[in-house]
Amino acid sequence: MEAATFVDLFSNVGFPTAMCAVLFWIIWQDRKEHKKERSDTKQDNTALIANIQSTNNELIRKLEQSIDKNTEAIEKLENLVYKLSVHVDDIRDDISDQKKGR
Repeated sequence: MEAATFVDLFSNVGFPTAMCAVLFWIIWQDRKEHKKERSDTKQDNTALIANIQSTNNELIRKLEQSIDKNTEAIEKLENLVYKLSVHVDDIRDDISDQKKGR
C-alpha cells in the first residue's frame, strides 16, 4: 500500500476503521507469505525424504549383498572344516593302525 492510500483511507472512514483495514491487509499478506513458505518447505522435505529413501534402499541392497557373500564364505568354511575333520580322523586311524601293527 502507498502513503496516499493510507491518507485517503483515514480521511474517509476514520482512524479505527482504517487501522482495522490496514491490520487486516498486513495479516492477509503475512498469511499468504507463510502459506508459500509452508508449501516450499513441504516440497523441500518431500525431496529430502525421497533422497533418504533412495540412499536407504541402496544401503539395504549393499547389506544384502554382504550378507550373501558372508553366507557363502561360512558355507565354504563349514565344508573345509568338515573335510579337515575327516582327514584328521583318517590320520588318527592310520596312526592307531600303525601302533597296533608294531
